Amino acid sequence: MSGPDRLVKGSECYLLVGLSRTTVAKLEREDKFPRRVVVSGNRVRWRMSELQAWIESRVSKPKTFVREVLSEERAATH
Repeated sequence: MSGPDRLVKGSECYLLVGLSRTTVAKLEREDKFPRRVVVSGNRVRWRMSELQAWIESRVSKPKTFVREVLSEERAATH
């Protein structure tokens, strides 16, 4: 039996996945990113296991997904 899943703050989440807060929020709305967990009030976290699984699934995807996310992120910042 493994221990409890570690919960990750937003700043660590964004560093792990290499995406901006805006892009993560957009992907969440589109059900393309793990859902955040509300721990209290406006404090949210992500499950490390879900982030790792998401990252692994992206590694096996074609580069077109990466280009799509990057172009969307650039468009959101300009």
